[in-house]
Amino acid sequence: MLRSSVALLSKQYVNLLWLIVRTGNHRLPEGTTSWGLAAVRHDSTTAERAFTTGQHCPATGWVRSTGPLNENNPSAWPSHPGDGLRVATTEADTEGALWSALSAEGVTCDRPVLVAYAEDDLVGHDSDGDADGAAVRVRRLYVVADIDVVALLQAHGTGADLRGLKLAEGVPDMGMALMYGATFAQVAEVFGKNADPQDYGVALKRGEAHEFYLSLIAAISEHVDGWLGVTQEQRTRIRRSPYRFVLARHRDLTIAQATGYLAVAADVPLDTFWRACQVAAPEEIVEASPTCFIPLYTHIRLERVGHRQAMKQCANIPF
Repeated sequence: MLRSSVALLSKQYVNLLWLIVRTGNHRLPEGTTSWGLAAVRHDSTTAERAFTTGQHCPATGWVRSTGPLNENNPSAWPSHPGDGLRVATTEADTEGALWSALSAEGVTCDRPVLVAYAEDDLVGHDSDGDADGAAVRVRRLYVVADIDVVALLQAHGTGADLRGLKLAEGVPDMGMALMYGATFAQVAEVFGKNADPQDYGVALKRGEAHEFYLSLIAAISEHVDGWLGVTQEQRTRIRRSPYRFVLARHRDLTIAQATGYLAVAADVPLDTFWRACQVAAPEEIVEASPTCFIPLYTHIRLERVGHRQAMKQCANIPF
């Protein structure tokens, strides 16, 4: 029985697999018991390890793994081409992310197929905490229908569970903005202004209005070229991620420090970066290794080690 919602951070978000079945008025084909999604390429061939590489996916009907099955493999991942069929589903792991599981092979989520399978055909699952999320491995499955995910998002994306949604290369974070209350049209507008939808999602989560975020983008675009000491690469990062930049500037960081933060924002929390900036010169922050140096330097300095000693210790750590 599919659940209508999925819990994340103490909130409930719409389960789009459930919605696909409900809005399409689909019924489980005879001989099946459960629903899922499978990744399909645009040429109607299937993804590596999701099926056998390049196996043709029919419009509807049964698909059987080519074999041989590895009886010693308990996971949702086929150990070799033909070792079962991988299916993304919210039924396998209540904490798992459907879309992450679907695109685990690097196939985008814009053309999945709705599938059904029987519990008797189950040969593996992700109950071991697989980071890819909810998925199962089955001997065979039934292809029910093609899914137009873009149309689905336009109609029902706001407030849905879209963790791991990947519609295209370079556009992995549309799901976050939609989850936090943006409409599909608003996210498309943010894309049109060359901003990061992940930051837009964070802005919505913090309560900023859509109009405020767009005015922020406009203000930065207008003034960034006039800022002295900012390289072209830094200007590009500022335009790409205006919310992070303004958030950093609100902590009284210099422009150099704020642009330096954009390079590390995915790996280092602002509080960590801000504390590091209090005890180091701006050029040390900007020139430091983005993913390793700053958190290590901050940790060492918080232990009341002197500035030069902290710099030396960081320099001697093999990254």
